[in-house]
Amino acid sequence: MREIVVPVRIRGSRGQRRVKMLFDTGATSTFLRADIAKSVGALVRNPKPIPVFLADGSKGKPVRASLNILIELKGVWMPVSANVLEESSCELILGCFDMEQYDVRPVPRNGTYTIPKPKLLAKLI
Repeated sequence: MREIVVPVRIRGSRGQRRVKMLFDTGATSTFLRADIAKSVGALVRNPKPIPVFLADGSKGKPVRASLNILIELKGVWMPVSANVLEESSCELILGCFDMEQYDVRPVPRNGTYTIPKPKLLAKLI
């Protein structure tokens, strides 16, 4: 599959910034690089380190913290819980669980993605 990397805006409790996000259909979870995570929000320490296994079967550095962020995709703000990686060549990796939850679909033939507009759940009058 073609690698799809797009510029997105993320927001945390301390601010927001633009980052490059990789759509990774092989990753179960969403990951955010530590330097970026620290700049946008307050990290939450995990009670125990969470092991990370890479696509080639090798073990990566364990995840010791997470961060709740909002990711903006085509005007839609998605709340996600991102695992914080101390080292990563990618600034933000969107994993398949969050893609499925929000029906985000990478389109490899042209290097883009689709995301439906959120449905109105209730109207207050």
